[in-house]
Amino acid sequence: IEQDIISNLNNCIRNKHPNPFTKISKKKFAAEIETLKKTWGEKNTTEQYFLLRKLTASIGDSHTRIIRLPAEKKALPFFVLPYGGHSVIVQTSDRYAELAGKELTAINGIGIKTVLSQLYPFICYDTEGYAELQAHYECRFFSNLSFTGCTESEKKVSVTVKDILSGEVKTLDVDFSENGNKLYRPAFGRFAPTLFRSGYYRADILQNGILFIQYNVCAEAPDMPMNTFVSAITEKIGKQVPAKIIVDLRHNGGGDSSVINPLLAALKDFSKKGAELFCLIGSETFSSGVMAAADLKDLGAFLIGEEVGWDGRFGEVKEERLSDEYTLFYSAKDFSNIPYSPKPLRPDKVIVQDLTDLAKGLDTCVEYIGRLKCTAR
Repeated sequence: IEQDIISNLNNCIRNKHPNPFTKISKKKFAAEIETLKKTWGEKNTTEQYFLLRKLTASIGDSHTRIIRLPAEKKALPFFVLPYGGHSVIVQTSDRYAELAGKELTAINGIGIKTVLSQLYPFICYDTEGYAELQAHYECRFFSNLSFTGCTESEKKVSVTVKDILSGEVKTLDVDFSENGNKLYRPAFGRFAPTLFRSGYYRADILQNGILFIQYNVCAEAPDMPMNTFVSAITEKIGKQVPAKIIVDLRHNGGGDSSVINPLLAALKDFSKKGAELFCLIGSETFSSGVMAAADLKDLGAFLIGEEVGWDGRFGEVKEERLSDEYTLFYSAKDFSNIPYSPKPLRPDKVIVQDLTDLAKGLDTCVEYIGRLKCTAR
């Protein structure tokens, strides 16, 4: 049965992925499969899992990944995100509220960049930004920290943080949570409201009169279909179309590419009436989120932010059960083989979130747009 997992993985990758050997050669992949089969019985279950992950990651397709059930639950009670090359704790359980908004610099005395780099070989990614983002998601889980040699204790680790404004450094012990995906009475960093993800989509008029639309999931919100949302925006702004409209896709991980169509139609109309369109993108912008950014660019939107998480190559995910424990998610389509293939998307203006701005409650991208004259970028 154990050997069947490897054979099933091999067969699925070779026969169902549209083009698996763009980053790793067929010969090298075959050799890795044989090595895995020979050494499988010598490995414990955690080692087996990480070896399967490493093999899958070698394909270099962020849509193609392997998961194991039950999912990891033991984790540090906080969430970390990358901002401008720094690792920032954005949310914690209330017990460790003092960590919220601080820069994470080390775990058990190991520099955070080293911790993250040890996770990269097991992460499926298209772009460096996406790899960095996923490594930040994963650096809090016990199994990852244990396997990469960052901790031996299942109970706690020492965490070193730095206050962004004062520079004060502090190290304290933090206990692992047995249900780390749900933070008890969460505490948040004091960041700009526009930086926080909220719901499927939302719209606000900022203090400077900019219409800010955050589109986070390419799906219809259960409580407000996209058509209703667009009608609410039109009613909110009235007859006076804002001079600047921002569509924030920095948290959009994809879904159904057609959901945005009513919003695109409204934005096209607003643009004809004189509004300048801006689109924010970043490493979290993925799959259909990238396609949405491309659609906005076609409308004339100016793309601002950082490298997106998807290179526009593989997608349309399907799944294959390898065993009761393992499932493989894999790409079923190579978009480079079709006429309307999305091109690799890059910002027209690269703007990285400034760490000092972050601590002061400012969104660097939004601040930049606010300073622009409407007739000149």
